Amino acid sequence: MKTTALLFSGLLVAFLLVNYSLGSRNWLDLGAGFPSETDTELNERNQMFREWVHSAEEIVGATQDPTARNVLEFVKSSALMASPARIGAKYLEGGRDGITTHLGVVMLRPGDESAGPEWSNHTSSESNAGAHFQPNGPMMVIKSNIEFSRFAQGIVLLHEGRHAQRFLTTHYDWEQARAFCEEERDTHEFQNRITAEKLGTSYTVLVEKLAQEMKGVLAQAGYRPGEATAPRKRNFSEFDELWPPASEHERDFRDTSVWIHANFLLLDEAFKVSGEFNQGAADQKALFLFSRYEELGILGDSQ
Repeated sequence: MKTTALLFSGLLVAFLLVNYSLGSRNWLDLGAGFPSETDTELNERNQMFREWVHSAEEIVGATQDPTARNVLEFVKSSALMASPARIGAKYLEGGRDGITTHLGVVMLRPGDESAGPEWSNHTSSESNAGAHFQPNGPMMVIKSNIEFSRFAQGIVLLHEGRHAQRFLTTHYDWEQARAFCEEERDTHEFQNRITAEKLGTSYTVLVEKLAQEMKGVLAQAGYRPGEATAPRKRNFSEFDELWPPASEHERDFRDTSVWIHANFLLLDEAFKVSGEFNQGAADQKALFLFSRYEELGILGDSQ
């Protein structure tokens, strides 16, 4: 069996490391004592990254979720700014003393699409993803070129940050479909939890109501949860007051997120057993995500 190929919104051909250490140089190295173009770009992308980090800090502060706090601290300590290149990406800064795990972070900005065809795909608003983590970098690409509310920025950074932390600390086999889908399941469970913690009871009531609506759609078609999935056929405008989207791209991201959350609730209900961990529901959630990713072309399986 050939190795399952996974596409994270289109994998880059390579991630190139520029041997460029801020700690071992000074302005005189750059000539005439003026900042270089690289330093200007580093400052700009760093400022964009700090905005998203502050958004995540607001969620951590409001929820006091220990996992979210741990993920955010990992991202903050590991992140190294990078920028698109003709092939792959390049670091804009060197490593920091005492930090052995490094994560390339590309904050997308207008004009990055001209770096190459891969970057044209990454900057596109066609996918509802706000960011993605690429284990083969390792690199996180954040769509900061598209408008997101502060809440969405924080959720996206924490979601992808968890992927990065998990891979860089456990080195799970991301090219194996089951491992990939189980990691996605666990990260969506994490996202669902912190979303509910931040938005409160009103959000929980709405997502539970949506789950029951979807259950009714399945019943009319002769199915039960786990046998089929109710498609996402409408905008979930009932969430607008709690989670007002800053753009249509964010609306699509939000609606997909709450749709996944509602599906997870249905599977919890359908496969509930006594005990804190429900293996049956957990397996069904991974299968649900597998079918979705396979449909989207994120998974490819060659025998």
